[in-house]
Amino acid sequence: MDSAIAFPDEAGINQKPERIDRDRQYKTLFEQVNAAVLLSTLSGTILEANVRSHDLFKYTFDEIKNVPLNDLFALTTDWTQFIEEITAKGGIRLESEIIRKDQVILPVELSVSLFMVNNSPQMLILINDISERRRNEQRIRESEQTYHSIFESTTDGMIILDSRGEICDVNSQALRLLGFDRENVINQNLLSLGVFPQSAVQVILHQFELLLNDKKPSSHTIKLQKASGESFNAEVSSFFLCKKENEIDSFVIVIHDIKEDNGIQQELNQTKKQLRSILDHCPLLIYFKDRDNRYTLVNNAQSKLFNVSCEEMIGKTEYDFLPNDTAKQIADEDLRVINNGLSILDQQRLLQTPYGERYTIVMTKIPQYDEGGEPCGLMCISQILDDHPDYI
Repeated sequence: MDSAIAFPDEAGINQKPERIDRDRQYKTLFEQVNAAVLLSTLSGTILEANVRSHDLFKYTFDEIKNVPLNDLFALTTDWTQFIEEITAKGGIRLESEIIRKDQVILPVELSVSLFMVNNSPQMLILINDISERRRNEQRIRESEQTYHSIFESTTDGMIILDSRGEICDVNSQALRLLGFDRENVINQNLLSLGVFPQSAVQVILHQFELLLNDKKPSSHTIKLQKASGESFNAEVSSFFLCKKENEIDSFVIVIHDIKEDNGIQQELNQTKKQLRSILDHCPLLIYFKDRDNRYTLVNNAQSKLFNVSCEEMIGKTEYDFLPNDTAKQIADEDLRVINNGLSILDQQRLLQTPYGERYTIVMTKIPQYDEGGEPCGLMCISQILDDHPDYI
C-alpha cells in the first residue's frame, strides 16, 4: 500500500542528512497520532491524509485527495463562514459530523489549526470519532429517566438533602403530603419549611448519626405539619445516596403517611406493576439476591442475557447458568457485598454468557438490609458498554 504522505525521497538525493531525519520524524508523527489527520488548503483541497483517516472515511488516499474537504463534513455553518472563523482565530475546536464514502454519518470532534507553508496557509485537521461517547451519553440520559420514573412513582414522599441540609430534589408525593409547591421547596433548608417539629428533627438527626456509623436506622412514627398548619402522623426513615468509593453524596428522607395504609395494598400492587414495567423495559441489567445468593428479582435484560425467562432465574444461582469457575467468581463477590456491607460502585468488568459471548460492563452492587438492620441480600445494576459482543 502506498504511503498516504508525499514526503521527500528517503534515499536522501540532494538532501542534507538532518533534513532527511527531520522529514522521517514528521512522517512518523503524522502516521502515529491517535486520530484521523488531514492536511488541506483553505480552499478545501486535501494534500495529505494519514492511515487512520482512510479507516474513518473509508476512502483510499487516491480517492480522498480528489474529494473536496467540505464534502466530508456535515457542518452547521457554511464553508465560507467556517474558513473565516479559522482564519480569524488561527484554529478552532468543535463537534460536528462527517460523511463517509458509504454515506454513513458519524459524530466527530474536530481540532483545526492554521499554519503557513512557503507563505501559503494550510489547515491541519485532527478528527476523533465520538460515536461511543455519544452512545454512552444517551445511555446515561436513559438511566436518569428510568431512576427519575422510579423516584416519582413511589407512594412515599422522598426528600433529597445536600450536606448543608438544603433540599436538592423532592418527589411529587412529598409535595402532596406537605402541601408545598416545588418552587417553594427546592434549595430551601429543610428546617426552614416549618413542617418538622423539634421532636421530628431529633429523630432525623439520630438516623443521620446511625448512618454515619454504618448502621441502618429503623423507621419512626412522628407528627409532621403541612404548610396549611394541619398535622398528620407519618413514618419517617432515611438513607444515604453514595457516589464512587462509597463517598456520601446526599441524605434522603422518606415520609410515609400512616393514614393511607388502608388503601396501601391496592396502591402497592399498582406500584409493583409500574416498577415491574420500568424494570422490564430498562436497558440496564438488574437483579436482586437474598443472603443465600439466590435470585429474588431479575429484569428482562438480565434474563435475556442468559437466554431464559425471569421466572426461571428466581430461586436459583449463577451455578445454574454459568460454568463453575465463572459462577464462583460472581457468587463469591456477591456474598462479600452481602456479608461485609460494602458497595461496589461503577466498576468495569468483562461479563461472559453461557454461550461464549463476552461484554464489557460497568457494574454497581449495593447491599440490602432487613428492618432490623441485618444484611438480607443485594441489588446489582450493570450497563453494557459494547454494542456487539465478542465471541470466544
